[in-house]
Amino acid sequence: MRRVDLLNLTEMNLPRFKVLRKRDQLPLVAGSFDDADSRGAKYSLDDAFRVRFLMDLIGDGEESLPAIAAGVGANVVENVMLRFRNEARRHPLDLAGSVDLWGGLVVLEEGEEPFRYTHWCAGTVEQIAAEIADLVAHSAVPVRPVRLMIANASAAARFVRKRADEYKVAERFDLYDEWAL
Repeated sequence: MRRVDLLNLTEMNLPRFKVLRKRDQLPLVAGSFDDADSRGAKYSLDDAFRVRFLMDLIGDGEESLPAIAAGVGANVVENVMLRFRNEARRHPLDLAGSVDLWGGLVVLEEGEEPFRYTHWCAGTVEQIAAEIADLVAHSAVPVRPVRLMIANASAAARFVRKRADEYKVAERFDLYDEWAL
């Protein structure tokens, strides 16, 4: 699909897209771009999903609620997609109608002299909560969760699929080969 279709499917405006693109903060599949400003690029439904998921993680720019930085958000999307691939073995676009999958990160603090680090998480809310509890329970040193930042990947997938139907955008090339394990 063309850039205009990607923007319509994600509800991202062009100036924001250009800023995130210039800063290399878009979690797009490698090879999507064929020129520097992406005018002639071809995008997939997967790219649209990743951009919408990123927007849900970082906020749409008009919200008054705090969000994570775009660069961090792009890394979260990439890492969460690896978790979905390795654990669910299905793309969130293919699971849009089933149970909601979430993805994001938890900031953990360990030790007497606090050392903070992040852990990527993906799954249902219950699975994420169990994973955090397991991290805390089985750590060799005391670990405390400090912050949890997640977004609903299934909602992003439903949003993109609905917009694709409304705009009659069909996926023209398949980038799901990476998901076939």
